[in-house]
Amino acid sequence: MDDNHFNSTRRYDPEAIAKYYRYRPWLVIWRFLVIVLSFASFLLGVLWDKWQYDKVEDTPERATQLRKILTRDGSGNI
Repeated sequence: MDDNHFNSTRRYDPEAIAKYYRYRPWLVIWRFLVIVLSFASFLLGVLWDKWQYDKVEDTPERATQLRKILTRDGSGNI
């Protein structure tokens, strides 16, 4: 494979992306659900900690959970 072919396939092409996902709406829906449920889980955890503990600062595992969500889902969902 020549170098030009590799570079042309790695370029951002919004038409190609739209064409790919046009017939795969379940992938978009699944991605949306994963992101929403990840952050909903985090927010429910924060609310639970607020209800259970005097200070939310006493629960450092929420910072770890948020870091894992962001690294797993990627920065594109922010």
